[in-house]
Amino acid sequence: MKFKRTTLLTISTYMFFVMTYIEDTIPFGQVLTFLSLAMMILSCHGLGRNGHSVPFKSGYLIYVAAFFMYSVASMVLWAEIPVRTLIIVRGMFMILIEMTIVYSCHYERTPIDTFLKILMDGGYIVVIYAVFRYGWSEIMTNLAEDIRISNEFLNANTLGMCAAYAIVINFYYMIYERPRLHDLLIIPSVVIIAASGSRKSIIIVVAGALMLIVMRNRHNRRFVNNLLKSFLGIAVIVGLVFILSRLPMFSILRRRMVGLVAIISGTAERGTAGYIRMIYNQIGIDLFRKHPLFGIGLHNGIKYIGSYYGHVHFHNNYVELLACGGLAGFLVYYSIYAYLLAGFWKTRKRRTNEYDICLIIFIIRMVMGYGHIQYYQIATYFYLMIFFLLVTRLKKQNGDPMDAAQQ
Repeated sequence: MKFKRTTLLTISTYMFFVMTYIEDTIPFGQVLTFLSLAMMILSCHGLGRNGHSVPFKSGYLIYVAAFFMYSVASMVLWAEIPVRTLIIVRGMFMILIEMTIVYSCHYERTPIDTFLKILMDGGYIVVIYAVFRYGWSEIMTNLAEDIRISNEFLNANTLGMCAAYAIVINFYYMIYERPRLHDLLIIPSVVIIAASGSRKSIIIVVAGALMLIVMRNRHNRRFVNNLLKSFLGIAVIVGLVFILSRLPMFSILRRRMVGLVAIISGTAERGTAGYIRMIYNQIGIDLFRKHPLFGIGLHNGIKYIGSYYGHVHFHNNYVELLACGGLAGFLVYYSIYAYLLAGFWKTRKRRTNEYDICLIIFIIRMVMGYGHIQYYQIATYFYLMIFFLLVTRLKKQNGDPMDAAQQ
């Protein structure tokens, strides 16, 4: 029965993670999400397990609850368009309920390795789903005609990043363990990234691979040899990226990467998407300066940027929170990031393989916040839960009673 309960818990978590991406694209998607949560509860004999109650005092659940309460306060007290903030309040309420269930069923015994496989295989499931929904022929036609896949089923950037994180974790298993037949799923994932035209996706894959090579070679005491290996591995990856970028199927990404360089250098041409992003950042920072403490209300940016392409947010998690949430909202949301950064630093001498890949993904996701909105995505809180569990478990091994209690 123990094996069956563990299997049911794992299957239901796979289902939950996949549904965070495709819930809105299939009939009865929300029903399937609730079904996955019900299966988790069933596998754990209710929210309490072995006589233990729900860990409401956990630092992670307190964090999610705190940001939910801030969202409510933003809507009720100072939002310029309260009905817009209501969207966030509803979303954060569901995230609080869902992550309370997920965390309560996993916090004691689920290995970090299991979570990593869920992130990787779940990402591949989303990729396979996208291939079936768009159709392989349509994807290849779009690549041949230099056209990004539409957002009809899934947001192209979200899909590309989902595939990218799966590839990075797959690289981790290839480098730290051994190659498997399973690794062939990288191929359709790379095609999906190319079709999505997501600049963030290619950055995730390249940065993740480079960081994995460096982190892996630091385990060995032969520093000079490992440093040379790291440089060689980096050179190989850079060379592969350059070669792949010249292929016709990557012309979309190549063109968009040129646009990214223009954004960073401040030379984006007027009317381009890059120029609009620059304008968004300027507007957001100006709003923060005018409303530094609490902002204009979560999800209220459309009042100021709606005339630019009709977007509802600033396409930058940092600017979005500063402009709409003010310093208070920014600090509440990023408080767990500060805790995790300190935790990774504090436990660096007790590094494990899981430590390496989790630190890499954590850093990448934190940096990627510059290019897309994360704070009301359920997948964000799933990732944060995994990082939180790793850090608190490593601290617990060191006999830190305060951090052990927070778990």
